[in-house]
Amino acid sequence: MIRRAILTLSAVTLLGTLGSTTASAAKWSIDAFGGGAMPTGDFASEDFADAQTGYQFGGAVDYHMNDMWSFGVDLSWAKNTHGAEGETIDLGGGDRYTLDSDKFSTMQYGVHARATLPGTGALRYSGLLGGGMYSTKEKWEETTVLGGVTTTDSGESDDQTGFGFRLGAGTLYAMNPSWGIGVDVDYNIVSEDEDEVGFSSLQYFGFKGVVRYTLPGGSGQ
Repeated sequence: MIRRAILTLSAVTLLGTLGSTTASAAKWSIDAFGGGAMPTGDFASEDFADAQTGYQFGGAVDYHMNDMWSFGVDLSWAKNTHGAEGETIDLGGGDRYTLDSDKFSTMQYGVHARATLPGTGALRYSGLLGGGMYSTKEKWEETTVLGGVTTTDSGESDDQTGFGFRLGAGTLYAMNPSWGIGVDVDYNIVSEDEDEVGFSSLQYFGFKGVVRYTLPGGSGQ
């Protein structure tokens, strides 16, 4: 139901605006971004997920109602490493256990509203509020040596999908009417099934460099 509502809202946001006939409308922009994803809360705690700072990339499409307000859809993918990755536990007598690889992957897709502060210069500041679905999976590989016999194993968790919110701020410098570069920071919090993953929410900060292309006919900055 939540996913259907998000898809419906996306369609209304992007398709409904096509009906506007004012001269100030028809301002579309496309963002591509990449940067870091820094876990916080239970996602970062050694007692729970113990996820470390990783990387992320993604993109967004926005419709600019005017110079202040824009609405759009966004998609991102992040990867974080478990803090114990690469560690070896000595079991005694030559036996040992090694966590060769352990990583979390998070796919996010949703909708957002952005408010850009008034101004006339090339440098503009904005705030963002978004919501959508987050799907997280953990995948690992391990090696165990017992009695001189080496065993390797791998596995992955089920996708844990939940609804989350995103609160962000950014700055963009317009190099010309079509191209802009900037920086965005956002905080993501996602509701999780505590019975499945052992904690009730997944939280992380995103730090991203952004490249924006504005389609001809609109400022989009």
